[in-house]
Amino acid sequence: MRKQLLHILIGISSGLLTFFYLNFGGDFLNGRPELRDLLFVSLLGVIIMQTIYGIRSLLDSYISWQERPGLRLLSGIFLNFISSISLIKIGMGLYASFRPELLPFQETSHPVFIKLIILSFSWVLMGSILYFAFHSYYLYSQGQLNEVKRSRKQIDLQLRALKDQLSPHYLFNNLNTISSLIYKDKNLAEAYIRKLAGSYQYTLETYDKTLVSLQEEMKFVKAYDYMLKTRFQDQIEIAYSIPQAQMESKVPPLSIQMLVENAAKHNQLSKEAPLKIEIGADSKYLWVKNNKTKSPSGIQSFKIGLSNINSRFKLLSAKEIIVENKDDFLVKLPIIA
Repeated sequence: MRKQLLHILIGISSGLLTFFYLNFGGDFLNGRPELRDLLFVSLLGVIIMQTIYGIRSLLDSYISWQERPGLRLLSGIFLNFISSISLIKIGMGLYASFRPELLPFQETSHPVFIKLIILSFSWVLMGSILYFAFHSYYLYSQGQLNEVKRSRKQIDLQLRALKDQLSPHYLFNNLNTISSLIYKDKNLAEAYIRKLAGSYQYTLETYDKTLVSLQEEMKFVKAYDYMLKTRFQDQIEIAYSIPQAQMESKVPPLSIQMLVENAAKHNQLSKEAPLKIEIGADSKYLWVKNNKTKSPSGIQSFKIGLSNINSRFKLLSAKEIIVENKDDFLVKLPIIA
């Protein structure tokens, strides 16, 4: 409603200003202008303004300011100028039936009509440049706002991953393992504590980072691998098949470790049916695959963890993870160069 009212006011103002400018020297209409003259130019100004607004909306839907700003600006100037002159000529022709003295002014070679052409082009050019400047600022502001929102969402997702990593259940399992190791093998207990401390250090150092190198993540995963094998011994096997060339690619921190942890959490481990996890990569994806054993009782689905990882990849690469739940459980993570 406010936008429509603004267009009407601009149309009336531009129509009246143009009329008084042309009539200033007395060579447009003889004598003082009548009320019907003022109403006519006001109405014509509103019609032209609404037409320009319609053309602008149509062009905005077909030609993107962000992708093709030059074409959008020039096409807007051209179409708005042609439509304005056409409407002025049609309007003057219709109004000439009430004002016969307007007939000569419709000739394209008449000085008054030439002035109208110049004035119309000036109005259109000025309006197009102002709209271009406004739209550019709007796009910039939206881009900055979206970047802030994206960063905040990314931090929220990473804090959620950090919260899972520091959960009481995770800490309890590790402390329980350390407690049992102290009586069996003090050296192994010390090594386990060092790996645990290193994993927490990595978690705390990367919680505010959006990406880390695959090499950093795999170093953390192998520390976590050591702790799992210390706890479950030959009940779990983890194999690695990542080309060295992929080690400099990027991943969100904790993403691969979360998949390994979920595999261990959502499958029963035993010597008879060990859990086998494979971590690999090709030219497009990193992947974590595990066989499926019997599901432990009381353990809920880990779709929240997968959703967290998927959301982070969508924010960072505009790509989603691929989940295949067949004979094996496979999760593919898009490689970020």
